[in-house]
Amino acid sequence: MPTRTPNSNSKGKKEPLLTITGGLLILTGIVLNEWTLASLTSDGKIDSRGQLLLIRLFDLSTILLGAALIIFRKSQWLLKLLASLAVLLLTVFVLDTLLYFSAPLLPESLVLAMSPNAQLRYIRSDPPNNPWVYDDYIRYAKPGATVELFGIQVQADSLGYRNPPGYLAQRSGIDVVLVGDSFIWGTEETTIADHLREVVAPMSVYSVGMAGDGISQWRYHYQRFVQGSNTSPRIVALNFYSGNDITDTRLFLGLQSRRDPINAAEYYAYLNYQFLVPSPGRTLPLPKPPELLFLANYTFDIFQNRNLQSQESQPSLQIAGQPVLACAHHREPYPEQFDPDIFAEIQRTVQTIQTLTPDAKILLSYIPTSGGLYGDLMTACPDYANDIPRQQAASQILAQYADQLGIYYFDATPQLRQYAKTSVVWSQIDHFSPLGYRLYAELLAEAIQSLSEGQE
Repeated sequence: MPTRTPNSNSKGKKEPLLTITGGLLILTGIVLNEWTLASLTSDGKIDSRGQLLLIRLFDLSTILLGAALIIFRKSQWLLKLLASLAVLLLTVFVLDTLLYFSAPLLPESLVLAMSPNAQLRYIRSDPPNNPWVYDDYIRYAKPGATVELFGIQVQADSLGYRNPPGYLAQRSGIDVVLVGDSFIWGTEETTIADHLREVVAPMSVYSVGMAGDGISQWRYHYQRFVQGSNTSPRIVALNFYSGNDITDTRLFLGLQSRRDPINAAEYYAYLNYQFLVPSPGRTLPLPKPPELLFLANYTFDIFQNRNLQSQESQPSLQIAGQPVLACAHHREPYPEQFDPDIFAEIQRTVQTIQTLTPDAKILLSYIPTSGGLYGDLMTACPDYANDIPRQQAASQILAQYADQLGIYYFDATPQLRQYAKTSVVWSQIDHFSPLGYRLYAELLAEAIQSLSEGQE
């Protein structure tokens, strides 16, 4: 009578099943990885190598799990491997839960390296040292608070923006209002508004620029300025930075598609992790990675930034004997990214300004990226040469928008590109250098003075 090995049939059935399951997991990981590269990176939803690594860790984990099922399908170690994996996942889940719920008690520097949800818990706990007010749609500093951004400490004015203390109270009105993002807030000791006050004197200049803002927030800052100052400026300069204003605007619109009004705390928490935000064009949101992976991503970015600061680790240009970091900055947007949604946001801002201050003249100004300035000189990264024609195409589209809206358009890129051949106009932190800020302000001043003379 033949002997039968116990469970031999079940083992025979399990091996093909494990092989098929493992193969499907490997295929899924590869497809997800290709989708990450082809979709998320191309539409601007990933803005750093660290964020790309964060997503691809999931793809790699799926592939490795599939390979393990195939390799160990005949081994008695498979159950032990799967049990170890379950323990690991449980440990990660417990640590993730502890980190998330303890976020309000943790140091701010640590919370900033965690997930958007953890950052939201921290912000909404309103820690005593928090200098910011997170209102509907926008944030601003607490009046008189000391705020540190880009390594520079400044004292916020009476409305929570970066202007000299008492500037509004000392004047009966404001002639020029600057609207924009970190370029207008300022990443150096002297801001664009500071330079303009010297060049266009005796005209007064006030900045409502806020770091991290997209186009959508422009109108809310301007509305708050008019209501808080009870003044009607003569000229409003809208400063569009081509490097990330479109992606930041899409983040805002993605959040707004889920909930309106949105609190600025949610916007700023997701600002560095835009790929996690469901958008109208993406029906399935990506899963939330554990807090440990966010901390790993933060550590990776620290080492990346240190390497980028080393001249040997990254190609650089030599302009006037000084190195200019290349291949590591924002790119100029593709022309097709200027779709009707972007035009609609600019239009809403123009309509808000015209409703609140009908006599104000509106100027839309284009700020290029480093690729838009140095693209033809960056031989070490030939893709950047495409940024110059892309910048020109994007500028033409914005000029057409401005013409349709009946507002003045200004693009200082051609002049800045000439200066960039002999001077360092860009900084390591992907903004203007001190000289770049001064040059842009002087060119903008010419446009403002021309518009002012035409107004009188």
